[in-house]
Amino acid sequence: MSEEPLRLENAQRAIRDAYFAHDSGLFTLDCVPGSGKSTVCYHLAAEDLLRRYLAGDRTPERHVAVVSFSRGEAASIVPEVCDRLRAIVEHDLVPAADRVSDAELERLIARIRRAPYAGTIDGVLREVFSSIADDIGFDGMPAVGNAARMKRIHATCYETIRADPEIESRLCDLEDAYPSERYADGVREMLESAVSHCRDRRLSTAEFRRELERTAASVYPDGPPESFADVVDAVGHHVGTLAGERRRGGTPEADRDRDDPGTDDRFDDVDGETRHRLVEADARLHAAWRARLDDFG
Repeated sequence: MSEEPLRLENAQRAIRDAYFAHDSGLFTLDCVPGSGKSTVCYHLAAEDLLRRYLAGDRTPERHVAVVSFSRGEAASIVPEVCDRLRAIVEHDLVPAADRVSDAELERLIARIRRAPYAGTIDGVLREVFSSIADDIGFDGMPAVGNAARMKRIHATCYETIRADPEIESRLCDLEDAYPSERYADGVREMLESAVSHCRDRRLSTAEFRRELERTAASVYPDGPPESFADVVDAVGHHVGTLAGERRRGGTPEADRDRDDPGTDDRFDDVDGETRHRLVEADARLHAAWRARLDDFG
């Protein structure tokens, strides 16, 4: 007799009940590590496959997809689902478990091991697309992983959205702010990176916008600069010049003087007019940056 299996309890049980309250659909589990996500996922897949088989579906593995964004997790999906199915039947964990014979269980497990829709998200989508490629006009499965082709596709997409009257003015403002001849990445490349960043971290547009806002706030925590001291403080904080000199030695009193542009003799040659122009320029930079955040995010 095998050891007592894990049983779904509390929130896990509630998730299971909610899942089987629907005939079909897309269900996602996004939980912190150690919360029992994998246990629930493998159980749902195993029980769903068992239910479908007993309802007369001879190919249940073609009607249940289990995917993961992690290659490590994806590799364990099929064996874990098979193990969970054995536990369900052996320990009668669900009402349908006593209706399947040992021979039927082995046949079902053999089918699950050939399941086409269990694995990484890109692998499953590739399998789906390969089954419909001919029907939608392709001669065969298109080649993937062609970086040059993807660049052309991205360029075409960018030109398409650039022609949209509602977006064109924003893109023009961004292109003026970040000219490609001056920066390593132009606006198109920045947008590509932003999409990848959001996809990798599963961020919504609103969440990405908040990240941009936090970045701006870290540079201008008190809003736009109002004095020369604000400009010096921001430069010292982010470029590190003032902080670096402090670390090299000096008394606390001298350090305080260095942080105060009014007493730091390094700024004696910066006259009042120049200070005023620097503050105005930095304030314009702040306003322009905030405006471009609106355009970009």
